[in-house]
Amino acid sequence: MGTFPARIWGRTGCSFDEAGWGKCLTCDCGGLLKCQDSGQPPCTMAEYHPTLNIDYLDISLVDGLPMEFSPTGGGCTKGIRCVADISRDCPFELRVPGACKNACLFC
Repeated sequence: MGTFPARIWGRTGCSFDEAGWGKCLTCDCGGLLKCQDSGQPPCTMAEYHPTLNIDYLDISLVDGLPMEFSPTGGGCTKGIRCVADISRDCPFELRVPGACKNACLFC
């Protein structure tokens, strides 16, 4: 069995009931615990891209939410981190609690 590509959205301030319904402060997925699509900005997304020769990990720090993405098995021990606090330099009109909205959302 092979390894499949994956996208993971980092979310903060989440609260869910036992049925998997709730809300997140950042990157809410329409009240769902398991996102069916991308969450509502601000979001940070990590991706995993397996290939025949090498696997790739990347983090999209578009909205300023710090994130770490690390494998937990298969002999791989290297992960990636984007932990810079870019929110402190965020223009006032783009600020939201704990993040900075992407200016392209307003284009």
